[in-house]
Amino acid sequence: MQILDVPSPHGGTYAGRVHFYVAPNMLSTMTAGRGTDYDLGRDGRPHFPTWRAVMPAFAKAGGVWLEMYHQNREPFTARESRYGPKRFLRVFGRSGGRTDRVHFMLTRAPWRPPGRLPACGDPMSCQWKLADLPGVNWTIMRNGVGAYRLGEQASTWLRQYNRRLP
Repeated sequence: MQILDVPSPHGGTYAGRVHFYVAPNMLSTMTAGRGTDYDLGRDGRPHFPTWRAVMPAFAKAGGVWLEMYHQNREPFTARESRYGPKRFLRVFGRSGGRTDRVHFMLTRAPWRPPGRLPACGDPMSCQWKLADLPGVNWTIMRNGVGAYRLGEQASTWLRQYNRRLP
């Protein structure tokens, strides 16, 4: 990304035209971890990756998309949705990353996200409810929310999008 961080004849930099998709594992381990880099276990020793090495590249990118689901398209738990984005932004910000370049990516969910959350309706509406939590999540949601393989939940995704991001 450092090589691409040069002016483009079309405006901005070449690096600013690159977007990254953040795999669910990054947010899950940041949710589970402790310490400044969220890499420590309960015993105070490193058990999780720090992800610091990739953050400077993310900071130069035009966009970073947080995949808010696991590999099998299982929705993030309420805990992962609350803490993952917040912790990601802390580490991302230390590398010069800008909050306005971070977005959520949602997909079709087979069931409601596990964990404590207010009444939220169907699985897709629940994911939007978690994306709309006050604070960091609300800020990220306002940057735009992407859709991946929504299937039969596409109309619900669009309804929630129009409701929150008119």
